[in-house]
Amino acid sequence: MSKSADNLGYLLSKAAKITRWDLNNKLAVLGLTAPQWAVLKDLSTQEECQNPTQNPTQNLTPASIADRLNADRPTISGIIERMEKQDWVYRMINPEDRRSYIIKLTDKAKEQMLDLERTSDATMHQAVTGFSQDEIQTLKKYLTQIINNF
Repeated sequence: MSKSADNLGYLLSKAAKITRWDLNNKLAVLGLTAPQWAVLKDLSTQEECQNPTQNPTQNLTPASIADRLNADRPTISGIIERMEKQDWVYRMINPEDRRSYIIKLTDKAKEQMLDLERTSDATMHQAVTGFSQDEIQTLKKYLTQIINNF
């Protein structure tokens, strides 16, 4: 076994890169990338979880999206700009802070969410082929612990 094949950091990085590569290839048919899918999924989740007593715009700004996705705001702003040109999202002035925008899914994005979910699920299914359900749950537990450690 090579040294890199025994290195946890290398293995985690390689698994993430290969998974992202596969997802990018599958999403390319729809004109999307994995980072764009992450933004769409995040927005969809936020819209589904809106609490009527909560400020409805607070979780839909580029800054809040960047925070949840652990990305920098300029990167997320660029992704949003490209997705807006492709009619996946639209921006509106934030009524709470006129210097900021609220990002919303377009009808096109909402109509495609089920297909996008299936595409993402296909990549994840391929990634865990050969794992039992118990092993998948254990893997999720360990990965969650790694994330929480940071």
